Amino acid sequence: MASNGQEALDWLPPLNRADVVLMDIQMPIIDGNTAVSRLRASGKFDTLPVVGLTGGAMLSEREKSLQAGMNGYLTKPWDPDQMIRVIHGLVDQVKSKVTDQNTLQA
Repeated sequence: MASNGQEALDWLPPLNRADVVLMDIQMPIIDGNTAVSRLRASGKFDTLPVVGLTGGAMLSEREKSLQAGMNGYLTKPWDPDQMIRVIHGLVDQVKSKVTDQNTLQA
């Protein structure tokens, strides 16, 4: 758990591994969109699923987050079942890509 975007970026590499990141969009120091943009720019976390979490329900906010590199976007109030479906779907996509890449290399 990180209390701001910089802590999130510092936490991930190189020792910590995550299967999915739930990223608050409105964090202090570095917001979630900036943090995920930097995460993607590093080239080390291209396949890491990142779900943006926010109270902002405007379509323009969603689009901005997806353009920044979020794979999903959930707004308050969060429906736990929807959150689980989104996370499972994203993790399954990554597993499928890894399986496809391993098949191509074999």
